[in-house]
Amino acid sequence: MAIIDNVLKKYMTKTSTKRCNVSIKLDANLCDNLTIICTTLGITKSKLIADIVEASGVSKKAQDLKSKSDTREKSIKESDYVS
Repeated sequence: MAIIDNVLKKYMTKTSTKRCNVSIKLDANLCDNLTIICTTLGITKSKLIADIVEASGVSKKAQDLKSKSDTREKSIKESDYVS
């Protein structure tokens, strides 16, 4: 939740001159909550979700794992040619 709150705070400082608190509850109304937040901030849901994923570090970890996997596959293919 802290990551989501930090992303929302970032948007609030960019878009608002007055202080207000924004938060999203992770419950059955999540889709509606996201729609309200995004409409208020003037952003798309996909942009908000992309920023949350980026802030969480998940995308970087996924890229690191893919890079390691690609390196292993290349190594295996090269060893097949050597044999």
